Amino acid sequence: KLMLGQAMIAAKRDAVAAKGPKLTKGQEASDREFGKEYAQHQAAGGFSDVEKQLKQLGAVAAELEKEGNDYTGPVVGLVPDKARAFTNQAAVDAKNKVEEVAQRNLRLVLGAQFTQVEGERLIARAYNPSLDPKTNALRVRALENQIRIAAKQKQAAIDYFEENGTLSGFKGAMPTLSDFEEAIDKAAPKQSASGKISPKGKSALDAALEKY
Repeated sequence: KLMLGQAMIAAKRDAVAAKGPKLTKGQEASDREFGKEYAQHQAAGGFSDVEKQLKQLGAVAAELEKEGNDYTGPVVGLVPDKARAFTNQAAVDAKNKVEEVAQRNLRLVLGAQFTQVEGERLIARAYNPSLDPKTNALRVRALENQIRIAAKQKQAAIDYFEENGTLSGFKGAMPTLSDFEEAIDKAAPKQSASGKISPKGKSALDAALEKY
C-alpha cells in the first residue's frame, strides 16, 4: 500500500511538471526529503492515534494541577531516579508518559528536524522534576496543544503532497522545533529551582532516600 501511494505521488509529480514550470533543483531536493518523511509517516500509521496519545498528556497535566501532589518540586528533583521508582512510582509513571507521547509525536510532526538530543532537551523543558507541579502542568498543557497544532499543519502538507506530488506551491505553515520551545516558554517562564531546602523538605528527602 505504501509503495502504491509513493508511485501515485510520483505520477502526479510528473503530471504537474509536464503542465507547469519545471521544478528547481532546490524544490526537487525538498520534495525528496519530504518524500522520506512521508514514507516514515505512513509506515508509522500517521496521526491515527494522536488524540488518544494527547489525552495521556492531558491526564498528566490534570494530576499535576491537583493540590498537594508530590510529582515534582525542589525536593522531588533531588531524589535520584532509581530511588524515585521506589518512593514515588506515580511521579515516575507521569514522567514516562510525557516522554513516550512526546518522542513519538515530535518525530512524526518534525521529521528531519527531530533528533534524540533535541527531543530529550524539549521534553526536559516541558517536564522538569525540580520545578513546582503547577509550572509543569502549564508546560505539559502547552506541549499537548502545540503537538495538536503541529499535527494539523503537517497533515495539511501531506494532503497537498499527495494531491500534487510536490510541496512546490504549498502556502501553509510547517511545524518547527522553535514553535514548541516558544509555546512552552510562554506557558510558564523559565525558572531556576532553588537550592534551598526547608527543614520539612529535608526530612522528606531523607525519608525518601532511607526507603531506597
